[in-house]
Amino acid sequence: MTQIDERLRCPRCRFSLTPHSGEELSHTGEYLLCEGCRTSYPVVNGIPRMLPEPKGNDQTIESFGYQWTKVPSWNTSEKNAGVIDDWVLRWFGWNDFEGLKTALAERRFILDVGSGLGHELDNFSRVNPEAVLVGLEPSKTIDIASSLLRRRENILLIEGDIMSPPFAEDTFDMVFSKGVLHHTPDTRKAFCNCASLLRRGGEIAVYVYNKKAPLREFTDDYLRNSITCMPAGAAWETCKGITELGEKLSKLSAEIELERGIPLLGIKPGKHTLQRLMYYTMMKMFWNEALSFEENNLVNFDWYHPYYAWRHTPGEIKEWCHELGLHIVWLNEEPSGIAVRAVKK
Repeated sequence: MTQIDERLRCPRCRFSLTPHSGEELSHTGEYLLCEGCRTSYPVVNGIPRMLPEPKGNDQTIESFGYQWTKVPSWNTSEKNAGVIDDWVLRWFGWNDFEGLKTALAERRFILDVGSGLGHELDNFSRVNPEAVLVGLEPSKTIDIASSLLRRRENILLIEGDIMSPPFAEDTFDMVFSKGVLHHTPDTRKAFCNCASLLRRGGEIAVYVYNKKAPLREFTDDYLRNSITCMPAGAAWETCKGITELGEKLSKLSAEIELERGIPLLGIKPGKHTLQRLMYYTMMKMFWNEALSFEENNLVNFDWYHPYYAWRHTPGEIKEWCHELGLHIVWLNEEPSGIAVRAVKK
């Protein structure tokens, strides 16, 4: 256990927790006992299991658990990781690993909300080995991450949900979340919960989906209304048709130039490849030549299958930061999403 232990709280009633071991309360081994409601949370394979309620029937969490086991190379193969790192470093304005190292140099308690397979935690550990790094993940992916991160002694993984965070307020001096909060039942509430965990002077760094062009919003919602209802395996196969379309259009290398564009539909003047034009304004059909077909399919599945996939605007993000007393130091809007870094006043 780590320095973060005394900051753990019952996700149900917010009372402190006491570590126990043995066979009390029908437990064998370690567990955490709430001093308020007396709920107990087992510690299995070194991971505190702190979901407030069983999540076995949560479609979004099940969807993510499926995709990470379906493509275990995600964030782990060198080629794949390089693509993801380029995205993250650009989104948050860190540019490269030296920039990330500088940004994290003074941070001692860092939380990654929705840590998945733990790739960002691994990067954070490499550039700041002195920090206490905590990954909060609601899906069973956390057990895969545990095996991948075993060599990193400054990382603690917790099975938990940001909608009922198992930490005291003012615990962390950085809270990071990449592409996760929009997959919760309420992005704004999840963002507020992240901010509540920050100490004064701490920084929140979050990436959420951007609202898309009108035709794209319509088409994506039309497809999602059917795909979210499918079992994960059937949805995966359905998305392969979408991925194939993205691949074929990309390989055409067709380009058009629009003098006027159609601003009402989000179609800008200028040069467009056919795949990018359709991707940004008509329908998500992700394709990146640096990734395998299955890895590309994961990106499309990630968009179409989870039940929750909210989209937001920069104005909303600015409003949330203002209401919560967060000073924005970086705001980057791209067609795919919005990245914000803000400091708690």
